[in-house]
Amino acid sequence: MVTRADALQYELGQGPCLTAWAMEETVIVRDVETDPRWPDWTDAVKGMPIHAVVSTPLIAEQECIGALKIYSDRAGAFDEDEARVLELFAAPAATLLANIQASEAPHRISEALAESLHSRDLVNRACGILMQRHSLTVDMALAELMRRARQQNSTLGQISADLVAGIPAALD
Repeated sequence: MVTRADALQYELGQGPCLTAWAMEETVIVRDVETDPRWPDWTDAVKGMPIHAVVSTPLIAEQECIGALKIYSDRAGAFDEDEARVLELFAAPAATLLANIQASEAPHRISEALAESLHSRDLVNRACGILMQRHSLTVDMALAELMRRARQQNSTLGQISADLVAGIPAALD
């Protein structure tokens, strides 16, 4: 239910969590059914046991990186006191999340670089195959690969991989 309520905010582009994140301020919803700020989201969560929400931004190093929220099945469950408590949890949570993201960044970049190099290698090999088979120049072979990718509604990397693997459709 919580996952669905969150997903609805992203699908609809509105909701208390997105507002807390965008405005970088704590949002209290005392009664979901009567709060007028997000009519589409409010309609979408009707029938779910969500009647109150408090959401606060996650700010690390002066950058908002998300929002922390709590849902309640009871209207009126949250006020400024609960919001202050959530804000106390948000500060260390934001720092932890920022540190996790920072430590994962080199790994993600490394994976993207390896994938890019592999794709480039496949394109070069596919160009070589076309050059040898059809007496083409490098530019002509690359243009042919791009033409095939457009024609087959595929990517240059996939067409190249298919050609290198000897998949018959790629050899046409």
